[in-house]
Amino acid sequence: MPKAKYSVWVRGYGLADSVKSGATPGRALDIKALTAKDAATAATIYPAAYWYAMMKIPEEAPVAALAGGRNGYLMWMKNMGCVGCHQLGNLATRTIPESLGSFKSSQEAWLRRLQSGQAGGQMINIVQGTLAGIPIHYLAD
Repeated sequence: MPKAKYSVWVRGYGLADSVKSGATPGRALDIKALTAKDAATAATIYPAAYWYAMMKIPEEAPVAALAGGRNGYLMWMKNMGCVGCHQLGNLATRTIPESLGSFKSSQEAWLRRLQSGQAGGQMINIVQGTLAGIPIHYLAD
């Protein structure tokens, strides 16, 4: 590693971030891994891909009427739509900001979330129009 000052800590599945320690190349460290207090706490630091991998994909029947069926759905959720602009699974795409209000259901919250921001109109048109509202169930799950 180049000679510099680094901030080093332990992070991993099932852990909470350890205390950060100052480090320089060649100097040994004694950093203790910290077990997370529960699964929800541990999951807050998991990479976006972990969360995205848990998102369910619809069976063929619910998306059969869409142009391209399931492949069309996946094309819009990935390259043409959501993943083309967002890192699905990061904190911003797996949570609903409190500032948006409170909602009766997760589906209602996600409908509101998708309408937010400068591209809200485009996002809601894709989700509710092109994809017939199907992604809301899977985002809310």
